[in-house]
Amino acid sequence: MRADTGSVPRSDYRSGRAAEDLHLPRVSVVIPTFNKYEYTRRCLESLRELVYPDIEIIVVDNASIDGTPDKIGVEFPSVRVLRNPTNQGYAAACNAGIHATAGPYILLLNNDTRVLDPFMIQTLVDEMEGDPQLAATGPILVDYDTLQAGDSRRFVRPGHGFAEAPGSCLFVRRSALERVGLFDESFFAYYEDLDLFARLRKVGYRMRQSRRTKIAHAGGATAGQNSPFAFYYQNRGFLVFARRHIPFGELMGRVLLERIWLAVWSMKQLAKNRERGQLSAWASGYWDGLIWLLREDAH
Repeated sequence: MRADTGSVPRSDYRSGRAAEDLHLPRVSVVIPTFNKYEYTRRCLESLRELVYPDIEIIVVDNASIDGTPDKIGVEFPSVRVLRNPTNQGYAAACNAGIHATAGPYILLLNNDTRVLDPFMIQTLVDEMEGDPQLAATGPILVDYDTLQAGDSRRFVRPGHGFAEAPGSCLFVRRSALERVGLFDESFFAYYEDLDLFARLRKVGYRMRQSRRTKIAHAGGATAGQNSPFAFYYQNRGFLVFARRHIPFGELMGRVLLERIWLAVWSMKQLAKNRERGQLSAWASGYWDGLIWLLREDAH
């Protein structure tokens, strides 16, 4: 039986046996949104194709001005919508959704994703159930339009190797979050996933990307991949993350040189293209990140 979008009652699953007999755990799907309703609509439509007997879906809206919460209420009445009075950021929206759910597993889903595999949830549950030390996993990301797999290097973050699991479709174990805490909301957006992975790794958990399922992802559709917002929070987030989790010697060596080279190259490109807003955001992100570091060190 295909899952209806929203809180889905237990029902027959694949073999026709009662779901209660299978003891399948509830999965809580949390989708942060900020405008871009068309992506959200397609995401929710695709979730209807999932084959899994017990799914609850919660959308956490960060004060959209395009009517996203009301439109969801009309088109997807079984989806629970939480409304933040202001844009509190991706990390805070995820945390609010996690607090509002009860399932032992949580799927944190960007609204610019689209489910391709009806058995994706079951596959990710199987991965978790088979490895108690696995705290987070997620599917392979493919291009939203072409459905071609992206270059795995897109998961590389400077100074810390691979991101182990895709933050845009992150399947996490609630008990692991209860042990290390939820997302750090000081990141607002970007690098909150790597910060969580670092904390999980320190207490012995593992993270890995599943190679058995996939999902389509537009990438940067909500924030804008080359927007001033993205430039600002990526740069600020890197400095905050690096200060907490990258050894000082490494940070001052290879990683810092890499970031300086990347910053100089990017600023030249931005200046050449007369993209003053992006250039200002890039510099402001680094500056505010440095201010944050100084305040942290002072404490």
